Amino acid sequence: MAPGNRKIQAHYNGSTAFAASTSAGISFLVSSFSSVANAYQINPAHDGFQKSGAPNAESVLFFDRWHVTFGQDTEVSYPLIAGGRVFVTINQPLSSGGCCTSVQALDAKTGSTDWGAQVSGTMASSTLAYDGQRVFVLNRDGTLIAYAAATGSVIWSKRLTGQISFMAPPTAYNTNVYVSGAGNGGTLYAVSEASGAVRWTAPVKNGDGSSPAVDNSGVFLSFACHQDYRFSFHGTVMWHKDPGCEGLRGSTPALHGSRVYMRGDGDYPLIYDKASGTQLSSFVSDAPPAFFSDMYLLQGGKVADASQTGGGTLGRWTFGDGTLVLPAVVGGSYVYAVSRGGDVYAIDSSTGNQVWTVNVGVRVNGGPTAGMALGNNLLVVPAGSTLSAFGDSSLTSPVTRHPALAGQPTH
Repeated sequence: MAPGNRKIQAHYNGSTAFAASTSAGISFLVSSFSSVANAYQINPAHDGFQKSGAPNAESVLFFDRWHVTFGQDTEVSYPLIAGGRVFVTINQPLSSGGCCTSVQALDAKTGSTDWGAQVSGTMASSTLAYDGQRVFVLNRDGTLIAYAAATGSVIWSKRLTGQISFMAPPTAYNTNVYVSGAGNGGTLYAVSEASGAVRWTAPVKNGDGSSPAVDNSGVFLSFACHQDYRFSFHGTVMWHKDPGCEGLRGSTPALHGSRVYMRGDGDYPLIYDKASGTQLSSFVSDAPPAFFSDMYLLQGGKVADASQTGGGTLGRWTFGDGTLVLPAVVGGSYVYAVSRGGDVYAIDSSTGNQVWTVNVGVRVNGGPTAGMALGNNLLVVPAGSTLSAFGDSSLTSPVTRHPALAGQPTH
């Protein structure tokens, strides 16, 4: 279950002999995840902030942990970090039989392969999320697969019907996996983590490119022309912004505090009150913002410090030479950024000063689902066909480099 105050009840549906009944609720507190990066941009809120388990970029022990190179011409997805493992999907080259991707589980300490599995589909693209010791992988065709995180065993597989394009990462939260898809308008799906059953669907305009942002207040999506939504956990529209136009794509919102940050599809980014949908302000960013004491934006290849209330007001600093390509992530008061040329930077969130840098030796590609992860005392960075991990643990052995073929690492 997601962190927070929760309640559990037993419900009996009734029979010819006994009436239906529901027990009194038992309330309990679910503690926060420890050192987990379980979704695109760290967490289901997509706010790029790691509360615990981020490495100390100024530690004398901060250095390369491991590097893994997958097959030629492959592309590594954004990583997840959970349960002592790093999870990624590998987008593989076309083959005569169509194309497929794979999901890989690597040991977080060494980068060695714990398990891997092929994910069939007609397009070489898949995305992933983690919750409840399960990894959920979604291919572009709309097949959602649940794997046991420890072993790679398939628990269930579900083809989501009604749409044909599923570009955005899934989000797993509090027993549901939320997925947006498009092709015939758009659809938001809520899928049971336990069984793969579709619990409910809701129409949206138009469904592609927006990874659902989720927290205790509901499910949020942002599409072209600022067709922006908040749904309840039962699929009810809590509010919807409809400016009278629409398009085919969207972008991933970010939730932080009482606000939601939405970018539509190349539209002017807006800030809403989560509860009411009231527009509060605006901001400028080419990617989902990250948050700590301030908001950290990707603007024209630079990271800019800005007020969380937006309004176009920049904060204390900007960093970069115009070549930064991935959305920032934040942990331990450090902002992490990556350039197209493979330079990885740790930036002091207060001053904007560079405190650490390294080059991964590979060109870094941007894109709507490209990103880093923080957790388990690691910073994990995808770059082309290479995945690199950096950290501050004294348990680390010297740098390990693992060559790999066809998306299956060998050690």
